[in-house]
Amino acid sequence: MIRCVAVGTGFGLLVTGLQVASDANLRGFDVSQWMHLAWHWLPPFVASAAIIGTLAGFRGETNPRQTRARAVGSVPWAGFVAHAIACGAHALTLDPRTIGLIVTNADIAFGVACLVVASIWTFAWQRHVRLAFEAPSPSRRSVIIEGFACLVVIGIVRVGALPDPKPPGRVSDHVIMIAIDGLDQDQLRPRFERGELPHLRQLIEDGASGVLSTFRPTLSPLIWTTIATGQSPARHGITDFIESQSKIPFTSNMRRVPALWSYLGDAGIEVGVVGWWATWPAEAVHGTMVSSSSVPDRGTNKGTILDTLDRQTHPDALMNEIRPLIAPAVRAGRETIVETLRRTPMQPSDDMQTRRFVAGWVFGADRIFAQAAQHIATRYEPQFLAVYFAATDTLAHLYCEKRNPDAASCQQPISKAYAETDRLVGQILSHATPDTTIVLLSDHGFDLARGHGGQGQLNGLAGVVALKGPGVRRGGEIHSASIYDIVPTVLALFGEPLPENLPGRPLLSAFEDDQIQKMAIRHGPAAKKSRHADTQQPIPAATDEAMKERLRVLGYIE
Repeated sequence: MIRCVAVGTGFGLLVTGLQVASDANLRGFDVSQWMHLAWHWLPPFVASAAIIGTLAGFRGETNPRQTRARAVGSVPWAGFVAHAIACGAHALTLDPRTIGLIVTNADIAFGVACLVVASIWTFAWQRHVRLAFEAPSPSRRSVIIEGFACLVVIGIVRVGALPDPKPPGRVSDHVIMIAIDGLDQDQLRPRFERGELPHLRQLIEDGASGVLSTFRPTLSPLIWTTIATGQSPARHGITDFIESQSKIPFTSNMRRVPALWSYLGDAGIEVGVVGWWATWPAEAVHGTMVSSSSVPDRGTNKGTILDTLDRQTHPDALMNEIRPLIAPAVRAGRETIVETLRRTPMQPSDDMQTRRFVAGWVFGADRIFAQAAQHIATRYEPQFLAVYFAATDTLAHLYCEKRNPDAASCQQPISKAYAETDRLVGQILSHATPDTTIVLLSDHGFDLARGHGGQGQLNGLAGVVALKGPGVRRGGEIHSASIYDIVPTVLALFGEPLPENLPGRPLLSAFEDDQIQKMAIRHGPAAKKSRHADTQQPIPAATDEAMKERLRVLGYIE
């Protein structure tokens, strides 16, 4: 018995080490990862060893040494069979759509390979025992057969002890995050009163909302990367539009720390990320990504997806699925702004055509991102979906900033931007279920006359944050929210540990007391370096100069 348990323990630890060594997602010696995997492998091996050792003790009257030797040799094979039974029984308790998130093809291949090796080892051991004792026992298979029968019981018992498919502390299985650049409280309030923006109004009124504090400078790459990582620009490394040495736009490989989608993917939660700032080239996520190139061909500095640029999606084949959306969306975006400006009195200016072109592009980009997000939501059903829209910020820059904000030349384009954004938000919300938690946020507000830099203030103009979903206070006020708090909030919704070096905290004021108790908020190891960060040098693209021209039009660079 003791020998069998020792062998079972040894093989459980050996398989744990092999999995750590073979899995690219498990980097270095991380005690928490080892402990998690050891607990995954040790119980079936040790339980199998204990049962086989006990049976061997009962059957060892005639030749105890031979019986014990056969029992010891059966442990590796029996341990893998027990593990397979337990995993199969566990899979029967899951929603079929979630099985692929928990048991990947790589896991199956690893388990099958180890089972084959263990079977060969067991066969060789049994043959060695038979030759060593010269005369095979007439019941040489009985130990394994009886052990296998007992393993069925082990599988049933272990399934009974398995945790619920929803991890402890998880209060949401589905989160949709809608990011709107430059969305401003002062612009929303009068439009709500006039009965406009029905989708945004209902989202905010049916949930909890507040202002989202931000910092200066209010540059999109800095703030949106801070929101996505929960870390400051000094830590995440995306510090401007253009990298100062190379004069090339910052690219995703320069982000030094994991993003929210990395944390969720590591936890087996499938993600869909669409249009987020500084995500080109698209990184390998557990799910899908449509990157924002930020280097469009004669397009908007806010980024879009192009027919001519590579590495824009993950997986690569996703590009073929969304490519048909691009041209119609761009055409519709241009038609939208042309029709709006046709009815808007404008003073002639040298950059009128350029501003009209950029506005058309941003409307088109938002439509592309909305349709791509809907495609991903329908086909891939991610548990976490994030999508970014830019028109509210870009139109305010183009037609309002440093101009008369009360003039029709500002109010009509900005009203169209808000109305169009509300329409796209409605399309995204159509994919929400009653169990979905919605997170709405903006990176900053926008003073139509002076911009969003917060002139004379330490921080930039505060943005908007709102949550709606199960356990969210209806009509509640979110207090003291900052852009650092988004990552901790989403991780808490999914019941995942918060990296101990995150400066932000979950937005608990948005939730009912009983929901907060269910979250079981806890901390885990500090965030490590992003696996996607392969160099601190930006990746050049053929459209860099066009992107810089758009930045000049909007006044971000000279």
